[in-house]
Amino acid sequence: MNRIHPNSFGIALGSFLAMWHTLWALLVWVGAAQRLIDFISRLHMITPPYKVSAFGFVTALALVLTNGVHRIRDRRSNRPYLEPLYVACERLATKAR
Repeated sequence: MNRIHPNSFGIALGSFLAMWHTLWALLVWVGAAQRLIDFISRLHMITPPYKVSAFGFVTALALVLTNGVHRIRDRRSNRPYLEPLYVACERLATKAR
């Protein structure tokens, strides 16, 4: 059985996530995201709790890039390139609670 190299897997998964989030950003841009999330929530018998914000290009770009890049790993340490960023964000989120 062949093993999958972590960097190859990371690139494939990161590409998929980047495409998925690009689609979500496009749905927000055209105004269809709120209807979609309401529909999906109701399919799961959940009262829709979320409100989709207005489209922001910088926010959409950050969403796509962080989801696409964070799966790529450093070959020397085998850790995600953006791991320090995620650790800092988690600390900030914990302090906010």
